[in-house]
Amino acid sequence: MNNYLYQDLVNRTISLTRQMFEEAAQKGFRESDIDEILLVGGSSRMPQIMKAVKEAFGKDVRMFDPDEAVAKGAAIYAAHMSEFNQAVEEIAAQEHKSVEEVKEEIDAGKLKIDTQSGLSTAPLSIVNVSSRTYGVRCIWDGKESLLNLIFKNQDLPAHGENTLYPVENNQRNARFEILESFASDEHCDPSVGTEIGHADLELPSGITQRTPIEVTFTLDESGLLKLKGVEKLKGRTVEATFETANAMSDVEMKEATHRIQSSNIN
Repeated sequence: MNNYLYQDLVNRTISLTRQMFEEAAQKGFRESDIDEILLVGGSSRMPQIMKAVKEAFGKDVRMFDPDEAVAKGAAIYAAHMSEFNQAVEEIAAQEHKSVEEVKEEIDAGKLKIDTQSGLSTAPLSIVNVSSRTYGVRCIWDGKESLLNLIFKNQDLPAHGENTLYPVENNQRNARFEILESFASDEHCDPSVGTEIGHADLELPSGITQRTPIEVTFTLDESGLLKLKGVEKLKGRTVEATFETANAMSDVEMKEATHRIQSSNIN
């Protein structure tokens, strides 16, 4: 098989694996703490993928149930929720309380229950997170940079803000170019991102390089990214909303939650 037929897939796999190590490091795990890399998904059957990952990271690489790993995770979740909800209902009936009251006591740490499987008694929850990082193109320390405000895997809704400054005195316009990427650093090269839109803020006369411009991002669970830019000399503001392919809608989230919680595991 010619390299060009699969090289892009290899490169993306290496990039995603490297990001996994970076995220693990942020949570206190060193690369030396990880003994083995498990690959899931149909493409992990390709020997080129396993070979490239092993050569890149020097770890043992093993393919783990590539077709059913995600489904089994969902099954474990459904089994846990079924046991948990049954236990809550039994306690509510015994103590003449509502299910909501029992769950509130569990959340507050006032009540602990045991399930037949011995799984954690804390209720699991589906959390919608950002699948990408979002930032604004700017000049930082004299060079063009991508300043990231919302990061991949951040819980939604997400919020990020920072302060920028005009490049020159009497600048008449500030353009906010919004880029999405898979970056994990606050500052990175703009070439790693893809522009999803832009907005312009007309600046008043008297603006100097020391006039702060506050930039705020808000990403909601429907995948809408809202930008707000405010210059602090006269208070002029620009607001814009950008669609992303980032998140599940509220309806999709509720449907997914219902499907998992109503599943029966034998």
